[in-house]
Amino acid sequence: MKWKTVALVALGVGSGAEAIWRMLIGEIGIPLGCYVLLATCVAMLMLRFPLRAAMATATMWIALCLVTGVVPVGLTALMLVSLTVIAFRRAVVAGVCAMLAMIAWLMMCEGIGFPLIRDADMPFTATSLSSPERSAAKGSGETDDIYGDTMDIGDADVETVTPSGFPWQVMIMVCVLPLGFVIGGYRMRRRYDEQLERIRAEQRKRHVRAARSIHDHVSNDLAYLVLRIDGDIAEGHVPDDAELRELRSVAANALTHTHQVIDLIERGEVSNDSGDTQSHGLKRARSARGGTTLRSKLRSVCERMERRLVRLGCSGRTIVSGEGEASSDDLITGFVEELYGNIIKHAELAQGYVLTIGIEDDAVHIALIDTPAERDAGLAHGSGLARYRRLIEDRGGSMAIAESPEEWALSADIPV
Repeated sequence: MKWKTVALVALGVGSGAEAIWRMLIGEIGIPLGCYVLLATCVAMLMLRFPLRAAMATATMWIALCLVTGVVPVGLTALMLVSLTVIAFRRAVVAGVCAMLAMIAWLMMCEGIGFPLIRDADMPFTATSLSSPERSAAKGSGETDDIYGDTMDIGDADVETVTPSGFPWQVMIMVCVLPLGFVIGGYRMRRRYDEQLERIRAEQRKRHVRAARSIHDHVSNDLAYLVLRIDGDIAEGHVPDDAELRELRSVAANALTHTHQVIDLIERGEVSNDSGDTQSHGLKRARSARGGTTLRSKLRSVCERMERRLVRLGCSGRTIVSGEGEASSDDLITGFVEELYGNIIKHAELAQGYVLTIGIEDDAVHIALIDTPAERDAGLAHGSGLARYRRLIEDRGGSMAIAESPEEWALSADIPV
């Protein structure tokens, strides 16, 4: 059970016990006591119907002030809580309710309402002196304050009080309480909205990472398998054991990344995807300690993807140059792997390609030229490069693409 529920139940029990006790000792009558118990039960419905029950509680409290001139402490606490609940859902409505509550309390203190019970000795109750009696007391030069102390009206040091005998400081304090609870409820709503937005942003990040992982790894691996199988079918070639083991390794790699995506979506676990900032930082730290540089990581990716292209009958060239010694960067290696995947899915393999990677200390310059080809539409989704463009631009880099029926060219500058 949440602490808010416990607090509301405790206030409800206290309010009910207060009403029953004062009925037993004769301070309030049975009708008034039953009304307070009913208002307490209505307040408890905030556990099930927060907004409607809170507004009903505030309304019943205001009616209690104006009609009976009695405001029990327990029910007043529940009314303040109801203002917080209303402010959490409807801030403007809560402000209106708070203003009405303050007006009702001031009217009760000044005897402007129509109290049916004038002698109820309850906390925050207007004095039982009628207006003529108060006038007589003032005429005699002395009046009793609410605490029983006699003060000389002519004394310059006397504390200023309202016509009902309440010190103005007490009235102001009580009037400020409803506004304070309204502001508290509004602030709770703001914090709740901020937390909800953070949760939604984290979910969006996980979905983006999952989509990128599927595209960069699973989609590219499966496209390679399809093209290899299509080639064997077209040539009537029966794969040998070595080729089957290689194809199985590619399929197993796609299956592994699929499992990682499932874990990422269902349990929010950190995947090996390059989009996660925290895991990216941890990987870079581990790479630095292990001596893995961006150059060595890129060479590993290039060698693996070039072998795939050679098996598909594509003769191309990859040039890695530059004197930079940057540490491993998952965004850059993932982007290079995506470019190889695009060659497999979109380029005319017989025409080859040229991929150049220039590594500097502060940036990596990448350029790719190939020849567009007609491919099975089922091999490509078309979102990979657009997604990487956003990531590169978010880092402060740039990417440009120029295409024609005879040539497709890409250039990118990525800060490391």
